[in-house]
Amino acid sequence: MIVKKAGTILLNLTLKQIGLVYRNNNNDCSFPKGHLENGEILEQCAIRETEEETLRTNHLLINKEIYILKYTTPSGENVECYYYISIADGATSKNIDLKDQETLKWTCPSDVENALSYDNLKVLWKKIKNPIISILENEGTISPAILTDLGICPTCYDKENNNCLYGDISDKLLFENDKFEIFLVSNPRAAGHTIVSTKKHYKNMMDIPDDLCSEIFIFSKKVMNILQNVYNAESIYLCTMCDGPMNHFHIQLIPRYAFEKRGSKNFVKPRKDYITDKDKIEKIRNLLKLEAIC
Repeated sequence: MIVKKAGTILLNLTLKQIGLVYRNNNNDCSFPKGHLENGEILEQCAIRETEEETLRTNHLLINKEIYILKYTTPSGENVECYYYISIADGATSKNIDLKDQETLKWTCPSDVENALSYDNLKVLWKKIKNPIISILENEGTISPAILTDLGICPTCYDKENNNCLYGDISDKLLFENDKFEIFLVSNPRAAGHTIVSTKKHYKNMMDIPDDLCSEIFIFSKKVMNILQNVYNAESIYLCTMCDGPMNHFHIQLIPRYAFEKRGSKNFVKPRKDYITDKDKIEKIRNLLKLEAIC
């Protein structure tokens, strides 16, 4: 039987420090955590246990676990502990039972590894240390890069949280079906810079089923021809470069114009401001609808 627990990496955005708990009975130091109670979901457990052990109210910064620690206790319990990132809000007003309280130690990120008592927690900390420091330095702001470093797909996270990262892109959406969507890039490397992205999560091209891979690339070929015609581009470059701890498969289609030199440098042209061209967008949408019917 698996025993489930939940806890947090508690951040103090004012002090730029991490909340660790010291247990006098065990003479050890760890991140706050505890057992899942009946009727609770893991997120609720993480918040409650953190409040009880640290006497600090807190809220989750990301409503998804950033690490699942699996271990066996000396008594033989097989444990799965789900860790979240939470932000300290202040002292609790709840009457917390003394048996649930621990000693809170605010700790600088550089000192966390040495302060932790267990090797598996040190491994956890090494994995998340850099993105956690970035969150502290950026006043609790989450970016796609930080999510990627935490092993969370920013594309999926954005869709699950009301477009909180990239904003509403419906005005840039060119085509969608139940498998993929096609839209203009908000910070393009060239006018007409377009992305083809799967709706279901796949980390990269190697993970995509063959039939879906074939369908996407055949349709992308049609998109390339339409972009070249509508934008009067000399060529359309295709790139799929999904890398890092977590990515969401997508294809980039980058126009190259007659005034630009040929070559791979076109893949890394400077980003530009997005300029809305409603006539071109409507033309592309109509042409893609026709292609989808054919």
